[in-house]
Amino acid sequence: MWPGVPLVSVGSGWGARLEGPEGRAVRDETIAGMLLARLGDDRPGLRSRERTWTWGEVVRESAARASLARALRTADRARDLPHRPALVLGAAQGSGDDQQMMTSYYRSEITGIPEMGLVGRQLYAQSRLTPADVQAAILYDHFTPLVLPQLEELGFCPKGEGKDFVADGNLDLGGRLPFNTHGGQLGEAYIHGMNGIAEAVRLVRGTSVNQPGDVHNVLVTAGTGVPTSGLILGAAI
Repeated sequence: MWPGVPLVSVGSGWGARLEGPEGRAVRDETIAGMLLARLGDDRPGLRSRERTWTWGEVVRESAARASLARALRTADRARDLPHRPALVLGAAQGSGDDQQMMTSYYRSEITGIPEMGLVGRQLYAQSRLTPADVQAAILYDHFTPLVLPQLEELGFCPKGEGKDFVADGNLDLGGRLPFNTHGGQLGEAYIHGMNGIAEAVRLVRGTSVNQPGDVHNVLVTAGTGVPTSGLILGAAI
């Protein structure tokens, strides 16, 4: 276990400066112990060029991520567990030509997300499903405009028609493709897609607080443009 340190300052260089109180490094704590000791601490805990997080905020986000951790089991083992399992039917990660980390603005066209299209093709090939077989979607919405090209790249509507697909009510709870029923990164919590996977499991089980009708397969994306990745979760038969 790495020794815990009370302050992590993240800058624009190659590394991070790790400090203890009065600038002294701390060597006698574990990370878990350090976080628990700073629950509710309003002093600065993590700094970047954009903002400063208090230790209380760091601890809460860490706890939220940890609470969403899920262990994978074989299908046979999962069927013996108390809750109805969600099966991983496909999993993929993709990077496109001329892609940069969230700044792919120098391609011949910037209205699509080619790496998402690649992920989608891999997911459908692995799962032997098509977009028509997917009853709900959890799409990574760290930036609202990136939802539209995801819909197009994943084959839910033709290129250039994402806005019309949304305007026609297809993403509504009773629509063709109920979307981000948990509120998404923008509405529920920005914990890097972990909550999206948890919600997809609930949708497959039929236990979401915003449960649509009959849901057998859910497509989940994460880290769009970073590069991107995705899953298709299906109901156990």
